[in-house]
Amino acid sequence: MNTIKKMTVMVLIGIIATTYACNREGYDIFEITNVEEIVTSSEIKSFFEDLPDPGHIIEATTSSEVSVTCNSERGVIYTFPAGQYVLANGDPYVGEVNIKITELLTRSEMFLYGRATISDGKIIESDGEFLVDVRSTPGDEELFLATGAVLNIKIPNSNPDNDMELFRGQGQEEDFTWIPQGQDPNGWNNVQFSEWGTQDSTGWDFGYECFSENLQWINVDKFYEEFDESELTKVCIELPEEYTNTNTSVFMVFDDYDSFLNMWGDPDSKQFCEPYSATPIGFNITFVSISKLTSDTYYLGTASSVITEDHLEFITPVEMSFDDIKAFIDGL
Repeated sequence: MNTIKKMTVMVLIGIIATTYACNREGYDIFEITNVEEIVTSSEIKSFFEDLPDPGHIIEATTSSEVSVTCNSERGVIYTFPAGQYVLANGDPYVGEVNIKITELLTRSEMFLYGRATISDGKIIESDGEFLVDVRSTPGDEELFLATGAVLNIKIPNSNPDNDMELFRGQGQEEDFTWIPQGQDPNGWNNVQFSEWGTQDSTGWDFGYECFSENLQWINVDKFYEEFDESELTKVCIELPEEYTNTNTSVFMVFDDYDSFLNMWGDPDSKQFCEPYSATPIGFNITFVSISKLTSDTYYLGTASSVITEDHLEFITPVEMSFDDIKAFIDGL
């Protein structure tokens, strides 16, 4: 029997840093550049590096030739298939594997990891995001599921949504998006309602049973209702001039949905804007800016608004301690 161990570890620094350090080398007060390297001196980057991990990580070491089930403390069950791993070049892999699952079930956890809920420019609502990393050991090579193999995920939910489907994460930073999995993402073929015995065998859980063809970033999502173009609008934030894309990250959080978007620096307007012009007019939004202007000074800006056409929000951040900003994020 394989031994599954659960442990809390520090933040996945690489993910947090590259996601939130949205500025690139050469940016200075929103100057335009084509250089593709991340600025390593950005002050805002270190703020997110210092944040603690959401605390829901599951790890296991096992043989690639046996099926293994990992149970999280929140009742999510992950079942990996036996003998179904391949390398990046498609060759079968046989040997020992390390499994690491980062489980993000709340809006604040999703916010911490910065994987905005957007798919091809359309806003989506999440019922759970998962980073499933499987690697060879030794060698530390990323492994993939063979064609036809699936990772089974059971997610307890007392009120599951009939419209949910599976999405996979693709891209980095501004280019990151969620792509529907499967040949027919609207056909209810990779998420089902299901019931299963609880981990302690004392009862039954009910919720989503998911069948993922992919590893890495996985999301249980649905698209918002269809909107006419006239019902959507551009949204921007304007901050005092000392708050730039080298020291500030800005977000919009949907109050009535488990969704949030990054707002990227616009070099022309020197504003932070939602880049897709995909925000529905009339939605309730909380805007959040987080800044680190010096090595030990943090600032938080917030505003709650109902979205209007060509929405422009003016925010003046206030100095706040690291712990107080973390508590604010936890409350989202």
